[in-house]
Amino acid sequence: MKPIALVIPVTLLLTLGSTTLQRRGSDYQLACSIGRSADGSDITCSRQVLNGGWPAPFLFDRSGGSVEGKLSFIEDEMRWEPLLATIAF
Repeated sequence: MKPIALVIPVTLLLTLGSTTLQRRGSDYQLACSIGRSADGSDITCSRQVLNGGWPAPFLFDRSGGSVEGKLSFIEDEMRWEPLLATIAF
């Protein structure tokens, strides 16, 4: 029973520590609105979102309400499915 009691906290610490591995991923968010085109549609630009976690990124930078370019468990978006997959890994 003692090895299991040690494995769980170590697994959680390694998972949460993996957020220091940050990269720009395949998710995109709206970065700016340039104006309207001749047909009336919006002209926008997007950028890749900063994310953290390994092997599956589970913490994603949220624009607007958080400090951009810096991940935080309080301000940014946590995705539970990749978090659980990372813990299982």
